[in-house]
Amino acid sequence: MGKLRKHLIIFFILCIVFSNYISYKALSAEVRELVFRERMEENMKEELCTEGVDSLRPIVLRVGTFNIHHGEENDGIMNLKRIADVILKMNVDIIGLQEVDKNWGDRSGWADQVTGLSSLLQMQGRFGPALSKGVLRKRGYYGNAIFSKYPILNIENHPLRSITGGEDRAYLKALIDIGGEKILFLSVHLGLSAKERRHHLTLLLSQIETSEYPIILVGDFNAEEDELIQIMNARLKDAFSVAGRGDGSTFGFRSSLPNVRIDYIWVSDGFEVINASTLPTEASDHYPIIAVVKLIKEL
Repeated sequence: MGKLRKHLIIFFILCIVFSNYISYKALSAEVRELVFRERMEENMKEELCTEGVDSLRPIVLRVGTFNIHHGEENDGIMNLKRIADVILKMNVDIIGLQEVDKNWGDRSGWADQVTGLSSLLQMQGRFGPALSKGVLRKRGYYGNAIFSKYPILNIENHPLRSITGGEDRAYLKALIDIGGEKILFLSVHLGLSAKERRHHLTLLLSQIETSEYPIILVGDFNAEEDELIQIMNARLKDAFSVAGRGDGSTFGFRSSLPNVRIDYIWVSDGFEVINASTLPTEASDHYPIIAVVKLIKEL
C-alpha cells in the first residue's frame, strides 16, 4: 500500500510537470511567433522606407562616346585590350562606340570586337553595321556599338545611305531601363560631306524628336560645333558646351595631337548636364568624351 501511494504521488507530480511543460512550449511558440511577426513588420517598414528614398533619389549617369578606330593604336598596332582599359578608366554606365569591326578582316584579326569588349568590360554589348562585305560565313561588318551596365530592352539599327557616292553610315538606337526609368541612347558616325551630314542628321532627328523618352545622342559627327549648332541646339544640348572642362578637342586634323572637336554627347531637356571632359589616350586616333548627367524625373 505504501509503494502504491508513492507511485501515485510520483505519477501526479509527473502529470503536473508535463502539463506545465506543454503550457510552456505553447507559450514559447506564441512568443516566437509574435517576435517573428514584429520583425517581419519592422523589415517591411524598412523596405518601404528604402523604396521611398530610392524613388526620390536622382538618377545620375556617366555616359561616353569613343571612336575606337577598330582597335588600332596611334602607332598602328591592334590592341583591343587597351581600348577596354580606356573604357574601364572612363567608368561609364553607358557608352557608344564607332568604327567597330565584327569579323571584318585581317586588320582586326577577323575578331568579333563587340563580343570581345563585352567580355572585357562585363557590359551588355549591341552592334549595328554601317557596312558589310564578303559572303556567307566570311561576311564581315563595320559600324557602331552600344555598351551598357543597365538592361537594354530594345535595339534598332538605322542605315544612313550616302547621297554623294561616299561611304554609307548608320546610327544605333537602344531603349535602356535605368532603374524603372526608360531612356533612348543613340550612337552615330556621320560622313565627311557637309551636305550629307546635314541630310543624315535631319533624318535622324526627325525620327527621334517625337520620342516619349529622354534622349542621349553620342558619336563621331565629323563636324565642328559651328556647323552643328544650327541643326542641333534647337532640339538637344551639347554636354560639353554646357559644362565642359578644357577645350574638348577629340581629333587631330593635320596634327599629331587633337586640335578639333568632332565627337559629341548631346542630351534632351530630360537631362541636366553636371560635367563633361575628354580623356587623353594613345589607344585610338580619337579622344573619348565622358559626361555626367542627371535624369530629371517628372513629378
